[in-house]
Amino acid sequence: MQDFIQICKDKLDVLVELKTVFVNSIFYLKKNRYVGWTGNEKEEPIIKGLDGLSDPNPLWVRKWFRKILVQLVKYPQTRFEAIPKIIQETYDELNSGHIDIAEELKFTQRLKKYPDEYKGHIRTGILAKLLDKDKGDLVYWYETSRDIFVKSKQCWKRKRDYSIKPENLNLDAYNNLLFNKLKDTLEIACFNIAALERELIESNTINYMTIPR
Repeated sequence: MQDFIQICKDKLDVLVELKTVFVNSIFYLKKNRYVGWTGNEKEEPIIKGLDGLSDPNPLWVRKWFRKILVQLVKYPQTRFEAIPKIIQETYDELNSGHIDIAEELKFTQRLKKYPDEYKGHIRTGILAKLLDKDKGDLVYWYETSRDIFVKSKQCWKRKRDYSIKPENLNLDAYNNLLFNKLKDTLEIACFNIAALERELIESNTINYMTIPR
């Protein structure tokens, strides 16, 4: 590294500063997205630009996304044993209902337009009117499910929906969101995504769980 710094100075007249040295890191194809850890147990890993931690995501997703990233970058040697167990913990916690549902499972979005500027059945515009919000305000919703009767097949079918109330929640939507946010990280860490998904499905036999009213 010192040789590289010296070459940049001598041949390019560019001063390169060595600011932080990571012992473990994950770098992504998109610019300015990475996770790095210095090896100092007193310091948390540095996480930059990852979508799984963005504010619109539910707090529950951000909480577990961070925990899994930290585990992965600090202890990569045990990742194939530890990470599937932690992901299973996320599912168990969600299904147990032992969380602050109203706060932890809430999606949020800031209105970039006035409510009447959202045309048709766009979710954001509908939420703005339901919550009596205006441009610049924050709207929220929960992923839910509801049963509809299909006349042509004479049967009931469960359909994805959304609501401003934390009722009849579609927990699979939250599980899937977290896993999808983690996929690129897990692929970089050499996980077999298809095999991991099968393992998680087998250990979670109840699909489309909902929290009753």
